[in-house]
Amino acid sequence: MTIKDTLHMPKTEFNMKASLPNREPIWQKEWEENNIYQNVMKKNEGRELFILHDGPPYANGNIHMGHSLNKVLKDIIIRSKNMNGYKAPIIFGWDTHGLPIENAMLKKMKKKANDLNDLELRKECATYALGQVNNQKEQFFTLGLMADRDENYITLDKEFESEQILVFNSMVEKGLIYKGQRPVFWSWSSKTALAEAEIEYEDKKSPAIYVAMELNSEEFIGCEIVIWTTTPWTIPANKGVAVGSDFDYSIVNINDRKLIVATDLVESFVEEIGVEEYDIKKNIKGKDLNGVTVLHPITNQKNKIMIGHHVTVENGTGCVHIAPAHGEDDFLIGKQYGLDINSIVDEGGVLNDYAGEFSGLFYETANKEIGMKLEEKGKLLKLKFITHSFPHDWRTKKPVFFRTTKQWFANIEPIKKELLEAINTTNYITDWGRVRLYNMIEGRTEWCISRQRKWGVPIPIFYTEDKEPIIDKDLILHVGKLFKEHGSNIWYEKSAEDLLPKGYTNPASPNGIFTKETDIMDVWFDSGSSHSAVITKKYGVKQADLYLEGSDQYRGWFNSSLITSIAQKEVAPYKTLISHGFVLDGKGNKMSKSIGNTMAPDQITKQKGADILRLWVSSVDYQSDVRISDEIVGQVSELYRKYRNTLRFMLGNISDFDHTMMINFDDLIEVDKYILIKLDIINKEVKDAYENYDFKKITDIINNFITKELSSFYLDFIKDIVYITEKSDVRRRQVQTVLYTCLEYLIKLMTPIIPHTTYEAYKLLTGKDVFLTDFNDSEIYVNDQIESKFDMFLEVRDDINKVLEEKRQEKMIGKSLNAKVVINPTIEVNELLKTINDLDILLIVSKFEIDETLKVGQKLNSGLIEVSLYDETECQRCRKFFIKENTKKIQLEEELTVCKSCFEIINKI
Repeated sequence: MTIKDTLHMPKTEFNMKASLPNREPIWQKEWEENNIYQNVMKKNEGRELFILHDGPPYANGNIHMGHSLNKVLKDIIIRSKNMNGYKAPIIFGWDTHGLPIENAMLKKMKKKANDLNDLELRKECATYALGQVNNQKEQFFTLGLMADRDENYITLDKEFESEQILVFNSMVEKGLIYKGQRPVFWSWSSKTALAEAEIEYEDKKSPAIYVAMELNSEEFIGCEIVIWTTTPWTIPANKGVAVGSDFDYSIVNINDRKLIVATDLVESFVEEIGVEEYDIKKNIKGKDLNGVTVLHPITNQKNKIMIGHHVTVENGTGCVHIAPAHGEDDFLIGKQYGLDINSIVDEGGVLNDYAGEFSGLFYETANKEIGMKLEEKGKLLKLKFITHSFPHDWRTKKPVFFRTTKQWFANIEPIKKELLEAINTTNYITDWGRVRLYNMIEGRTEWCISRQRKWGVPIPIFYTEDKEPIIDKDLILHVGKLFKEHGSNIWYEKSAEDLLPKGYTNPASPNGIFTKETDIMDVWFDSGSSHSAVITKKYGVKQADLYLEGSDQYRGWFNSSLITSIAQKEVAPYKTLISHGFVLDGKGNKMSKSIGNTMAPDQITKQKGADILRLWVSSVDYQSDVRISDEIVGQVSELYRKYRNTLRFMLGNISDFDHTMMINFDDLIEVDKYILIKLDIINKEVKDAYENYDFKKITDIINNFITKELSSFYLDFIKDIVYITEKSDVRRRQVQTVLYTCLEYLIKLMTPIIPHTTYEAYKLLTGKDVFLTDFNDSEIYVNDQIESKFDMFLEVRDDINKVLEEKRQEKMIGKSLNAKVVINPTIEVNELLKTINDLDILLIVSKFEIDETLKVGQKLNSGLIEVSLYDETECQRCRKFFIKENTKKIQLEEELTVCKSCFEIINKI
């Protein structure tokens, strides 16, 4: 027998090396085979329902770090709710319509859109999209998500499409849907109209021109009014000039030309065009110019000067070029003054016949040609290039422009009041979320819901012989039933006559000739209908408890879901709204493949493990933009190692203990009670943090407890108890009770964040599945007196450890057991220390004394502290020092010097 054979060294299968990348897939397979998610739902049957509605990611490409942040946050919530008194199901969804899927499919097939007919294109898109769904699903589940793989919602499913038609019909019944000619954001790169939610503003370099336009008026003979624009290509569409009615305008003489600009802008104007000498001939009011004829600078067409509601004197000239087909305010003025409103650009950005001699030019190419023509005619006063914020298609990243076409719109104004009230009654973690959504809705008047594509849900409208739309709820509901039975492809498989109800007639089509709408719905209408197709249909409720998506969804899914839900159900689709930021690189830069600073989720899961990625998610302030890099992942890995090492130590020291050996709280000594009291406190704090979605706080709380109360205190001094005392010693069982209890609580509290690790640990602790448990109740272990007593003791201990460390640095002592500590405490500390037993054990020193006459040593908050070398005999078993008179010799494989206590234990063995 060796001395080691007489010790109770830790034994556990919970290895320090986690091997997460290898073992996590095995555990995930076990969870699926054992129907863990379904069993959790059964366990929680009858509890209060909590619905987190998953916003559908776009089914195209591999998942990125933003996806991982989003899905892990949701999984943490779902897991915590299911362990905290709720039944919290989750159904993951995918958004599967739209141009990116169409483009990706064509690229994969090496075809062009014209190579396929409408039905062929749609079927190929569906096949491609479903393949992307399966690919992303597999990647998502490597993150350790708890859900039913087979229960999903997909926007191309016929059941979903039919529900979407019901939402559309609800808006029709409220009179919100109409078709009209309006200027809309137009993406030439996507060849379709865009909604405001699909617009991003990026810097763009544009030509800015000052153009003189001659007035054809006896009152203003020889005068020219000056306009300024950054879209020279719209000059062929010019129908006049707008001025502000009450603004002052000046007739400025510059090089014998009489130019009219806003008085407030004269100085900036002459500086811009590079003129030093000028004089003002006359000042007039804008209303004096109203109705005056102005000649088109290229064609000499006679147009009018008009009063414009949108004119300002903040920049330019205060005289606004009006192209009614290519701007919102221009359009309104065009309608007011009865102007011709014809778009001069086609769907691909090429100027058409309305552009005259510039027909056939791409609009950006036309900028140069038009500028040269203006210069040739002497109308170009100045050209320079400026960089300004400009709207872009958020998918293709290409600039967009306004183009007036006939589109389908949802009118927001009639429900604006209800929308704003719903926003104000929704819960937010931070108020800026409410403000952001409120401002977006408040400034919105309508929603362009039509898109000129084929891959999507058709707008279920028929037309009469004279091309008038038939907006009839019965017909819409009929189409909805067809979609539910056959899917929306039937719209392309059958003629309008075959799609209409049998025997349908309409006075506006006496010959029985009907046509059908060729546009599809905005994809935001698809995903925005999911509250009806999922929340209401599946759970029979009008509202989800929570929507959680990226901050870009205030203009996207949060927005479209709110509009459709208020229109259909008169209530917001969510009770609480939370957003998370974007994932940036370690330096705070946006991730970009071209820059080479991206990190893929599988890069982390395959090298470190999903639990490391999940722990990173819980450790960041997710409501802001978050950073990730190899260095940051390394720091998270260190935190994980601390957690794992702590669990391993505790598991190793209860290998001969189970819950049947637990000692009652009342029968524990005070320091044991103190740890359980602290455990109870963090248990409540962590559960509250889960309820408040404050996951960073959870990580901080657990980390502080493990570091302060456990690793650096309790687990440190109890080693001599669990290793050295007799196996069945009461004191040892007391300590093991604390260890077991801490393990049970901590494993459960960590489970929503690092489920793979806690799954392994709980199996070793209890043989059971941690996912089928609940968090422990709080306020079981409460004793304010013990808590405050040992809180104060730890402060005293910190003072003593500070001196011990200094003596260790001076090489007076090695380990703390080499030390003798004498303290002359303050009155308060003296009273405290008198009530605590075994101070040498708690402080891990061989000798501790209180000496109220001590005059030397270091003066700290606790009093005077002196540390000296305790130069006595060291026990070769417990490594404590004791006085030589108590030396015992014992023969094992060799003769050993041990203390009296170890001598007695070895003899019993």
